Amino acid sequence: MSDFILGHHDIGYKAVFTGGTWATGLGLEMFNRQLITAVARTTNTTSFDLDITLQSSIDIEVLGLVNHNISSTGTYQWRAYQDSGRTILLYDSGSIIAGNYYDAMQYQTDVVATDQSYDTVYWRLTLDDVGNPQGFYSIGRLFLGERFYPDRNMKYGLALGVEETNSDLNTSQIGIETFVDAPNKRTAVFSFDLMRYDKGNDFFRFSMRNGIIGACLFEFNPEDKQEGLRTFICRQKTLNPLNYVSYNINEFSIGLVEII
Repeated sequence: MSDFILGHHDIGYKAVFTGGTWATGLGLEMFNRQLITAVARTTNTTSFDLDITLQSSIDIEVLGLVNHNISSTGTYQWRAYQDSGRTILLYDSGSIIAGNYYDAMQYQTDVVATDQSYDTVYWRLTLDDVGNPQGFYSIGRLFLGERFYPDRNMKYGLALGVEETNSDLNTSQIGIETFVDAPNKRTAVFSFDLMRYDKGNDFFRFSMRNGIIGACLFEFNPEDKQEGLRTFICRQKTLNPLNYVSYNINEFSIGLVEII
């Protein structure tokens, strides 16, 4: 198993998007919303380029295609450019087969960690799934952000769970139950120990920047793209302290809950 991926400081939802043919009311403006169920939807499955121009420049290291319907025979490809005309190539992910778990997943999400950070505002996403059985492309959110990257993987003891969101469950005196039908949310809680002082500071900055509302993108095992259940967009559920356990040695834990 390779190191987990935790993207954060997403600025993709603030970008300007061009390209593709989109359904009325489900156009490119949907990408500027942060709810992943507010999808953008094309009118066909023709292969096309979606140009993404960020409104600010940061070190992009994590790319995410969130709540999409690309089938197991479809592909996507990320590119970064130095110029607005997109002629000087900086990064190319190559053509990637979408995660092979669409039928089993409610919010299919594919994550790419770049080989290094790219400080450019010019990006392009190419989608190619001509045989998509639904007859269109559907995408809930495009994630472009930084990566929280400790110098060692999380320690054993990761807790993956499901949070029940039907909290308004009530039972009448005659036994009739009423409730609000809402989707459950995935959660992840994991810890790090024996971390250097500087990596402890990285965690502290991560918590200060994101708080409990900043979007993160979590992938447990990047080597296994079939683990769709363990890949999701999320936020911090609580802000945990940075513990100073020995001279220049820190430990800390992160708790995440899915964003829908």
